[in-house]
Formats: sequence, structure tokens, C-alpha cells
Amino acid sequence: MTEANLFSSAKGEYNIGTTYFTWSWSFEDSQPEQYVGQIWYPADHEERPNYAKYLPETVYQTDLKYNTQIAELSSVITDASLDAPLLQSHAPYPALFFSPGLGLLRQQDTFMFEYLASRGFIIVSIDHPKTSMFTEKADGTFVLYDDTLDCDSQNGRKEQIEKRAEQLRAALDTILKLNNDSCSQFYKSIDSNAIGAFGHSFGGVTALRASSIDKRFRTAINMDGGIGEGEIEYEFHKQDILLLMSPMDDLYKQGKVSDKEYQTYITLMKKFMTDNETSEKYMIYFNEVAHMNFTDWPLLWPDGDYAGTADAKKVLTSVSTMVNNFFKSVFSNQDFDIQNTIGRYDYARLIDIYSPE
Repeated sequence: MTEANLFSSAKGEYNIGTTYFTWSWSFEDSQPEQYVGQIWYPADHEERPNYAKYLPETVYQTDLKYNTQIAELSSVITDASLDAPLLQSHAPYPALFFSPGLGLLRQQDTFMFEYLASRGFIIVSIDHPKTSMFTEKADGTFVLYDDTLDCDSQNGRKEQIEKRAEQLRAALDTILKLNNDSCSQFYKSIDSNAIGAFGHSFGGVTALRASSIDKRFRTAINMDGGIGEGEIEYEFHKQDILLLMSPMDDLYKQGKVSDKEYQTYITLMKKFMTDNETSEKYMIYFNEVAHMNFTDWPLLWPDGDYAGTADAKKVLTSVSTMVNNFFKSVFSNQDFDIQNTIGRYDYARLIDIYSPE
């Protein structure tokens, strides 16, 4: 475990702030519960910034502090100042909503969040009750990951993805209310016509599904989440989609994926890329990476078994740059010129583009 500031190289033009908010969600017929989410944003200058820890102090006031990984994160400091004033001079900003992987954390891509926030985005990330490692409630208690849930079968995955997509939409509802609340520091700070969704793994599929059912999300990025096995429906309308994936063809050549799995993957991907004829879609492989290369984990635990053979910081910088450029091109109504710029992104390999007539 490293204690050096891992996030300084992500910083762009703006200072970075972070703060917490509460959003509401109810399971089935139960009463709504209030959960804690997190926002990263361009911040105004401060004489004495209070740099936030990777995980909030509330985590370490519970038995979660005895979890080895969580305990190791207690010394990690980010480049985001806690409750810093928003940089108003360049508002409104585009807003991006992030869904973490199954059993992971809303902070899992802090390097990328800080990269984006320091370049003019507001980032909103939530934990998903019962399918994130833990989810903090407004009363200070925590909902832990529920390993009795079926997230492996097609029906089980579909049920959890639907819930997660609705939770991401609930977070969007809350943030738009803050955007219209004159007492909020985020008052009129968000461009409601420039909202996107992104996520990693199970969260990547969540981002796609949320965008499919809620057109307030103008665009979506799925980082190494696949698209399901046909059980999840997508219906995009003029919503550009970017898939960033670890190299399935290399995994197949290495014998880590069976013939049947590979052919099923190719068939489903071809169908996904050509469905919904009003949306542009891009699929990029990142060579020499593993699934967790799309998160902070290889930076936080460089000696762990989380990364491929590629340089972990170069990969994360390359992915963050592509995410930044893709969202900015969509929100400015410009083409994402990936064919002519692919060489600028370390380890990236263009696999497929679908452009409607």
C-alpha cells in the first residue's frame, strides 16, 4: 500500500472540491431511505485547502475500519478540498453521474473524477445499497454488500441493473433540485442539457441502462462492463455511446475465454453496435490491461494482482483523457474524431464505430 499522493498528476486547469449530498431511494414497498453520495467539482482558490481523505471519516467510526483494505485507505489523501467553494466564474458545468462496479465503492475512480473536475466537469458518484461494498445512510449507519443477491443469472443481473439504473436516476433528480435551489452552492451550476452517465463493470451496464430509460442522460460510457447476455434492453435516441474494454480477443487467444463465450460476445456486441440507428457508438480496447485497470486499485495497491502488464498510471491517464474528450465532444455537438486521434491515447486500439446514416 502506497501513501504518496497518487492523484496530483490528474490535476488540470482548475482546483478541485468535493462534498457530500443525500439522495432518497426505497426498496419495493418500504419507506424511502436517505443515502450519502459524493460530488467532485471545479473549486475556487483557497488559502488553506482541507484535502479530503479517500474515504470519509465516518467509515472509520464503524467496524468497517477492521476491513484490511479499508484500513489501508485511511492514510490516502486526495487532491480535492473538502467543502471548497464552487468556482462560479465558469458555471454552468456539464454533469457526469458515475456507477461503481459490483461490490466496489463510489470513490473507486477518484483519479478520473479529479481529472475531469479539474477540467470543467461536475462528477456525481453514488454507492448502490446492497450491491456496493457498503453504502452510507444519512443517519450514519451503513448498508453492506448483500452476497445473498443473485447477480450471476440473467434474471438476477437484470433485476439488479434495473434497480441500480433507477438509483442513478434518483441521484440525478436530487442534483437537479440542488441546481434549482437558491440556497445550494450548486444553484445554477449545472448545464441540464449536458448530463452524462458512466460506470465501471456492473456500473458500466448500469450507466447504459439508465441512459436508455432516461433521456436526460445525453450520452454514456461503459468501462469494461460488457452489455449483458441479451437480458438487458437498450433503446437509445441520439445518445452517443462509448465502450472502453479490456481486450477480449487477447483473452481468447490466451485461452482465458472459451470458444462459446467468445462467439457469444462477438454476436452480442455486433448486435449492440448496430441497434438503435440514431446513436453513434464507439468500441475501444485497451491493450495489456486487466479489468481493474479502469479503477484506482492498481495505483493504491501496486503490488496487488489488479493490473495487466501496462503502466497503470499511463492507462488511467489515457482512459481519463478519452472520457474527458468524448463527453466534451458530445456536449459541444462535435464529432468524436477517434479515428484520427487514436494514436494519442496510450494502449488504446479502435475496434468498431457505428455511425447512423
